[in-house]
Amino acid sequence: MSQQESSHFAVAAQAYYPGQAYNTPAMLQLAASINADQGRLLDIGCGDGQLLKLLAERFPDIEMAGLTVSEEERRVCGERFDVRVGDMHSLPWQEAAFDVVISRHSLEHSISPLSALFEVNRILRLDGVFHVVVPAPVSEWVIKWKDHFSVLPRTMWEKLFDDAGFAVEQYQEGTWLASFSMQPEAEMRFALRKVRDARSGRVSSQQVEPMPIATAPAASVPMLSTLVERRIVVVLHNLVLFDAIRP
Repeated sequence: MSQQESSHFAVAAQAYYPGQAYNTPAMLQLAASINADQGRLLDIGCGDGQLLKLLAERFPDIEMAGLTVSEEERRVCGERFDVRVGDMHSLPWQEAAFDVVISRHSLEHSISPLSALFEVNRILRLDGVFHVVVPAPVSEWVIKWKDHFSVLPRTMWEKLFDDAGFAVEQYQEGTWLASFSMQPEAEMRFALRKVRDARSGRVSSQQVEPMPIATAPAASVPMLSTLVERRIVVVLHNLVLFDAIRP
C-alpha cells in the first residue's frame, strides 16, 4: 500500500471508529455466527477494539488479535489483545495463523479487495472460516460515501471470493438502520434490525474495482495452484440512514 493510501485509511479510521457504540447489535449478530470455542481470531479493521472486547467475553478461550491503521487506536485497545498497525493488503502475521478471521465493514474501504482476500487466505488455517460483513448498495449515500470506492454486485463478490480461494458457506441479508452524524461532537448510534434471511439474497457491496493481478503487490498474489480452499460466511447489510443528532 502506498503512503497516500495508508494516509487515506488512517483518516477514514479516525472519522469512523469513535462511533463504535453504534455497533453493539450488529456485533452480537456477528458473534452469534461464530462456531468456535478455542484457537485464534483476527478482527481486520478492529478500530478501538469494541468487537474484540465483546468477543473475548463470549469466547474466553479464544486468543484475540486485531488489525488497525492507527497507532492511536492501537493504544486505545491496550495490551489485552495482539493488536497491530498495518493494512489488510499485507497482514503482519505468518501463514495459517488464525482459525477465524473477521472483516466487518472494512473491505468496502479497500482499493484492492482481491489482494486483501489473498492475504486472508494466507493467514487462515486449513479449516478456518472467514466472516465478511459488507454493505449493499441500496441507497445513494452508501454508494457515494467518500470512503467507499466502489460498489460490487453479488456476481462480482462471488468471483473475487472464488479467485481468492474461498468457498461460500452462507449468505445472509439484513437491514442496518443507522442513526448518526459524522460530526465529531455528535453521538453516533446504529441499531441493527435483521429483516429477513434471503434464500438467494442479493449480495452486493462497496469495494474498489479489483486491481488487475499484474499490478497488484507481488507478495499478495500467490500462484493460483497454491491456493487452498477456505470457508467464508458473507453478510450483506442494507444500510438505511436517518438523521437523529442530539444537541
